[in-house]
Order: sequence, then C-alpha cells, then structure tokens
Amino acid sequence: GHRVPAVAWSPGNLKPRQLEDQMVSSMDLFKTFADYADVPVPDDLILDGKNIAGLLEGESDASPYEVFYYYLANSNQMAAIRVGDWKYITIPDGVQRKPNLQLYDLQKDDREQNDVINDHPERVDQLWKKMNSIDSEISPSSNWAQGTIVVPAP
Repeated sequence: GHRVPAVAWSPGNLKPRQLEDQMVSSMDLFKTFADYADVPVPDDLILDGKNIAGLLEGESDASPYEVFYYYLANSNQMAAIRVGDWKYITIPDGVQRKPNLQLYDLQKDDREQNDVINDHPERVDQLWKKMNSIDSEISPSSNWAQGTIVVPAP
C-alpha cells in the first residue's frame, strides 16, 4: 500500500503533533493551499484533488475520498481502485501481459500480504463495475488543468 509521510506546519492553524491515517494525496495540496491563500479555484477547472484543510486543522477526521483510484505511471490504464477498506488491483504482469487480479481487506491486512480475491467474488464484481464506471467517465477534455513548465537557463 501507499504510506507516504508528510509534515505540515502552520502555527495557529494546525494542531501540533497530530497524526492522520486518512487517505489523501499530494494532488490535494493545490486546492488546500488555494483555500489558505483565499484564492478561488474556477469552477470550470477540473482538478482531481480535494481541499483537505479541515482534515489538517482537526475539524474533520474523515478522508475526502469515497473512492480512490490508481493509474499506471505514464499510462491511461487504471491499475487499482480503493473503496473504504477494500482495494482491488488489476495490474498486468510484465511477462504474460495478463491481469494480475488481487483483492485486499485493508482493515484486516493494511500491508496487503493476504490476497482474498477468491473469498469475496461479490466484492470483486462490485469493485470491477465501479472501476469500469469511473474509468469510462475520465477522459481528457478542454478544461483540464494544463500548463507550461519553464526551466530557466543557467
């Protein structure tokens, strides 16, 4: 699973020594920082991140995500989906290019050591349908955030 430590510091705004175990992402920082800076994000600008200020400030103890999905790097192929404590993985193996299907109950197995895909066919079906539904909704459009990275000359 993904466990990436982060440190946030803002005296007077954030509770000291707070530990969060909720699902968030670095893509949440843009909307969160915009909120702290009182900069409105245009409604027609599609961004995947969420504003996690409430979570950082201790006003909320819930993840802003009901569903979290993962794409393979440099690809448009969805690799996994997480809904609640369930994570369904469909990463193709590198040799035979067949899907390597896996299911984990993260409440009982947060290190993803015990694949329970054969024990929960109804959960697999539910997550597979959700995964395909989300994947079909996501497509590049003209109002996706686009930008240019300028690297200054030395």
